[in-house]
Amino acid sequence: MQMKSVILGLACVAGLGLSSVERLWAQATNVVCTGCVGSTDIADGGVATVDLANGAVTSAKVQDNSIGAADIGTNAVGNAELQDFIQLQGLALSGGTGTATQSLAGNGFVKAWARLNRNGTILSCYRCNTNVLETRKLFVGTYEVDFTPLGVDIRSRPRTATLDFHLSEDNVIYQPGAPRGEIGLAGVFGDQSSVYVQTFTSGGILADKDFTIVIY
Repeated sequence: MQMKSVILGLACVAGLGLSSVERLWAQATNVVCTGCVGSTDIADGGVATVDLANGAVTSAKVQDNSIGAADIGTNAVGNAELQDFIQLQGLALSGGTGTATQSLAGNGFVKAWARLNRNGTILSCYRCNTNVLETRKLFVGTYEVDFTPLGVDIRSRPRTATLDFHLSEDNVIYQPGAPRGEIGLAGVFGDQSSVYVQTFTSGGILADKDFTIVIY
């Protein structure tokens, strides 16, 4: 109202009528100016939820790291306000399963793994190719494990494998330190997403064995 009074006073000095004053006021209250109003022009608490249109404030309009714990009321953020799946650059987190997925080039996370039974069937796996023509037993003690869901070329990633005992016939009690066999890994020529796995007896003879392979 103070601004309107100023305009009315100026109009009277200029000899304008009431209708002219109303037109001036309408123009004065419809001013659009980028950068005219800064944060220092707004009193703390001066803007409430009712003053904001739906969708007016987006993540692009919020400065990075500008919102801290002190800016969020108790119980203001619940499950409904959180995304089930968060995608960051090079990292994704599933709120439903808690699974963290890292890009192939990143470091610090397990990228993929597979647990194979001695007969070549998959007991369980993460980001491995479950196609029986891609992940399989080739012949005695020799297996191929494909990780195409991870990437078409995984040769740059560290890998490791260990003998394991998955099947029900593994009912033998193995004493600590008893030899259980050996395992080796190699790349697959012409298939950059796969790994050869060979399992041996403790005497170095090829033998079918359960194993787990991990890609980092």
